[in-house]
Amino acid sequence: MLKQAAIRLKGQPEERVRFLPPAPSQNLGIYQNELRPQVITAVLSHHYLHQPQRCEATRICYQLLDHNGVFITVENITPGTTETISLGLERWMRFQVEHGKSRSTAEEHSKRFNTQYFPISIGEHLELLRETGFKSVNLFWLSHLQAGFYAIK
Repeated sequence: MLKQAAIRLKGQPEERVRFLPPAPSQNLGIYQNELRPQVITAVLSHHYLHQPQRCEATRICYQLLDHNGVFITVENITPGTTETISLGLERWMRFQVEHGKSRSTAEEHSKRFNTQYFPISIGEHLELLRETGFKSVNLFWLSHLQAGFYAIK
C-alpha cells in the first residue's frame, strides 16, 4: 500500500508528502522535533505489543500529530465471549485452508491468538485512544476479529 501511495503522490513536494521508513510506532519519537504529520497509520502492528508498550506507541503517535491530525489504526480484536473468539478463529482457519494452507498450518497460525499477539476489545481500543488525549474517537470498520479506528487530536 505504501508503494502504491508513493507512486500516486510522487509529484508532490516533500513539505506536503513525506514517506518515512517503516518503523514501529514506539520508535517514532525520534521525529519529535522534526515532524508534525496530519495523518499517522498503524495497521496490524500494535496488537503485537503488551499493554504498556501499546499505550506508549499510541502516546507517541498522538504527540507527533499536528493539531487536528488523524490517527488511523486497524487491529486484531478480541470479541466479548470465548464462543465468538472460537467462531472467529474457526472462520479464519477455514479462510486460510480455502486459500491454500494446510489445516495444521492454519491451526498453528490461529494458536497465536493471545500468545504471540494480544488483541483487546473494541471498548478497550476506544478507551485507550480517549485516555491518550484524542478528542474524537471512532470505530469505522468491523469484521469478525478485526476492527478499524480513527481518532482526531
